[in-house]
Amino acid sequence: MKDDNELREVFKSQMRGCTHVFVLTTSGLPRKSYVRMEIEVAQELGKIIIAIRPKGSNYVPPFIKKANPEYISNDIRTVQKALKK
Repeated sequence: MKDDNELREVFKSQMRGCTHVFVLTTSGLPRKSYVRMEIEVAQELGKIIIAIRPKGSNYVPPFIKKANPEYISNDIRTVQKALKK
């Protein structure tokens, strides 16, 4: 199992070629999830963070709100539109 520093480096290498990072906002995200670390790495790398809200859900975990993402629905057209920005 990788420690946090190793995971951080894995996330960095995976995100280097990306312009956007998508995060699914669900109430099922545990407080201690790797999503928090992924968001931190995305911010460090200056990536655009897009939070996808599942249909019928308005809940966004506080640590995702803090990242000040763009919010979209989980409709393919809104995802495509967000990628064009």
